[in-house]
Amino acid sequence: MACDSVFVDSFADIEAIDRDINAFIMDYLVTEGYPNAAKKFALEAGIPSSRASRDTSVEIRRDIRLDILRGNVESAISKIVDYNPAVSSTPFLNPLSLK
Repeated sequence: MACDSVFVDSFADIEAIDRDINAFIMDYLVTEGYPNAAKKFALEAGIPSSRASRDTSVEIRRDIRLDILRGNVESAISKIVDYNPAVSSTPFLNPLSLK
């Protein structure tokens, strides 16, 4: 009987690891701006996709990143300030200091 208990306990540990890995993957997809992939992953993994569907900042962060990659720095700064007005007082985000 003790052997059965050890087996069951180790299986529970594996389930916990799977949940942790799934949470890590979901966090990556949402944080890095892949909302569609996050929704599909949530469906496949059988986990709630509430964070992926309600986190509108994903699209904002993705747009900012794309602006920077395309060289549209002023547009990116404008979006950053619109999204988080507290950073407008940061000297390196002041568009006038970039000229």
